[in-house]
Amino acid sequence: VGTPAEIPLSDLPAIDFVVGGFPKCGTTTLLYALHRSKDILIPSRESCALKDTWRKTYRVRQRYSDEVKEIRDLVHNHTTTTTTTADSNNLLSAQQAMAGLKCPTSIYSHNFMTRLTEINQQHHPTGDHPIKWVIGIRNPVWQVQSFYNYRVTELYDKKVW
Repeated sequence: VGTPAEIPLSDLPAIDFVVGGFPKCGTTTLLYALHRSKDILIPSRESCALKDTWRKTYRVRQRYSDEVKEIRDLVHNHTTTTTTTADSNNLLSAQQAMAGLKCPTSIYSHNFMTRLTEINQQHHPTGDHPIKWVIGIRNPVWQVQSFYNYRVTELYDKKVW
């Protein structure tokens, strides 16, 4: 099995926002809603490879590589669509479209925040474009109840009894 090619942080497009939060606080529902928008470029799944120990294992390197390619493809496809669509009023230009990531655990990951800062500094060296954060919070009691319901449903779906 070959090692995925090293993809530098500079290959990531500029990130405008991050969706983070705590478990069971609605970040996945928000991801699905944002992903449907033509003017918001966000991968269809969590993008948390930035928080992992930096390309330490094959699996982490592969996931990071896949996530970078997905984000680059979103930006490229949006740019192509915007420039080739006759009715471009329905789409924001590539410069106006917002690119984001969803990683629920990003708010308490030093690695994620460090790498996100490095990406932002490469695209905006003057610091004039701060990354916005959408942070989901939840009442701790409701969080435990939701997590319990999730686990019960998961067991039911797998029929482990």
